[in-house]
Amino acid sequence: MALDIVRTLRLPDSEFFSGTQRKTGIAIHHTVGGSAEASFRLWRRDQTNGGRPNLVGTAYLIDHDGTVFEVFDPAAWAYQFGLRWTPSARLAFERRFIGIEIASEGALIKHDGQLYCFDRISPRTRKPSDEAFDAERLYRGYRWFDRYEPAQLASLGLEYLLVPAWFAETFVIDHANAASRRRRRTSCSPWTRSGCGSARLRTRSLAWSPPTPMPTRPRSRAIRTCRNGISPS
Repeated sequence: MALDIVRTLRLPDSEFFSGTQRKTGIAIHHTVGGSAEASFRLWRRDQTNGGRPNLVGTAYLIDHDGTVFEVFDPAAWAYQFGLRWTPSARLAFERRFIGIEIASEGALIKHDGQLYCFDRISPRTRKPSDEAFDAERLYRGYRWFDRYEPAQLASLGLEYLLVPAWFAETFVIDHANAASRRRRRTSCSPWTRSGCGSARLRTRSLAWSPPTPMPTRPRSRAIRTCRNGISPS
């Protein structure tokens, strides 16, 4: 069954790097914001001090209801990791991954037994505990996170793996995994949880195909799945 891709939110060509790049994996992020459209508008406004686009974004945004927006052609790329590496290493790494942003309030803080988003304590930022995910240890200074919606996880890959058709198999990373590739340390992100069970995700057919097939070496990598995300095993 094909997954519907919506293309009503599109970045102009000046706000990402066009062209066909060889891809070897996907990277999952969350927006720390409201809707997918809100994040898209933020990317449109994001500029350097000189008024040029920052070229930051991901090919896909997944809204709270599971709607998948293709922001630019996944064969292209934009900055998504914020890595402080040498320019050559950073560019080589960034180009390899198709980015997916999940619309989410992200990390939560706890105050007087209540959870709040956006690092702000107010009635408007209060988060019900049943909508939160407990990582059981600190990740980037936080233990609690906004729980992804079931519809988002379904679109992400628990039922339909959102990657281009030229992948036979692929692997998934997040920010901590990206850092660990250089620092040689184990990721402790919220999606790396014991007892989640292991699963191998294969691509399903999508409602589109790449403009020109790109040969890549098929990679076999078992990855874990859990209620709040996916990570390499």
